[in-house]
Amino acid sequence: MPKKTNQRTHRTPTTPPSQDSQITYRVWKLDAALKDAVTEKRQTREQKLREFVSEAVATELPDLVSQLLDLGVAIEDATSIAPVRYPMTEGTLRALRYASQASGLDQSQLIVACLRLATRRKRRRSSSIQSS
Repeated sequence: MPKKTNQRTHRTPTTPPSQDSQITYRVWKLDAALKDAVTEKRQTREQKLREFVSEAVATELPDLVSQLLDLGVAIEDATSIAPVRYPMTEGTLRALRYASQASGLDQSQLIVACLRLATRRKRRRSSSIQSS
């Protein structure tokens, strides 16, 4: 079993696998507007769908991962993950549900990101939410 550490570490993403010629199909849930935009863009570029998807992932994924790390979505120390129980108001839970539906991210990812960002702040942000 790996030794637990209090040292702050970042998961570094592995290098993406090299492009190969084998094609595998996956089903993804896309809204109609995105599906139409993909079709229009790839037709404009005169690309096959697999070429457009491969290029989109190769071009956009590194920056996206970097931005997600900056937002606090990544796990800093995978060896220290454990369930925690925090008290939350119904309003906080509603806000997380709404944000999850709007973003497509799990509520657990959103709360982790919020807590990570809040603990990184140097100064306290002013907020419209008042403690009672």
